[in-house]
Amino acid sequence: MIAALILGLITGSFTGVICYRIPRNESIIFPGSKCDRCAVKIAFYRNIPVFSFLLQHGKCHRCGIKIKRSYFILEILTPVLFLILYFSHGFSIIFFYKAFVYSILLAASFIDIETHIIPDRFFIILLITGFLYSVLRNNPENWFLGAASYGLPVLLLYSASDFINKEIIGFGDVKLICAAGGFISYSGLKNLLWFYEILYISAGIFSFFLIFFRKRTLKCYVAFAPFICFSVFISEVYL
Repeated sequence: MIAALILGLITGSFTGVICYRIPRNESIIFPGSKCDRCAVKIAFYRNIPVFSFLLQHGKCHRCGIKIKRSYFILEILTPVLFLILYFSHGFSIIFFYKAFVYSILLAASFIDIETHIIPDRFFIILLITGFLYSVLRNNPENWFLGAASYGLPVLLLYSASDFINKEIIGFGDVKLICAAGGFISYSGLKNLLWFYEILYISAGIFSFFLIFFRKRTLKCYVAFAPFICFSVFISEVYL
């Protein structure tokens, strides 16, 4: 359990690096982490997941600029998710596969929130790893059925945008749902409908509160990837 927690903390911290650097077309390996404002290099002892943020009160130790809370949230969510997977699967191939997929989904979610874009590389990585895992499990048919059945409804919805001259859903969301469907795999119409119910109800409730508290208007963009990630988790773990 401790190993899963530590792995989750490290992965969450690295996912934060991915979320920052990929939209800026920067290497996710080099150079090391530094402050956006004063460019001071962050020493390893100031880059400990969760604890460094709390000890530094969410600020750079030199210039005092606030560190984005999204990094802290990622460093909390990821180990919690890894613990859930550990209790379900132990340290197995399934654990590492699902941990990888959920890390990609989390990265896509936070990048979508910040930039309103879901990088294509996430879609490609999810498709390839999902297919390879299905081959390893001798069940590529279910992967294909999952990707097709989950992706088709939103593809039709996306196509309908041309007829009403209004974007209903982004193509990045369509691709992400398709890849996520391959991960979930097809297990019947009931689970497929549950996925879409969770997806649109959660997104609808969130949007309602944003509008109610006047944080957004009906015409404002709402990142859809976080709701896709949430729906995949509920569908895959609990249904």
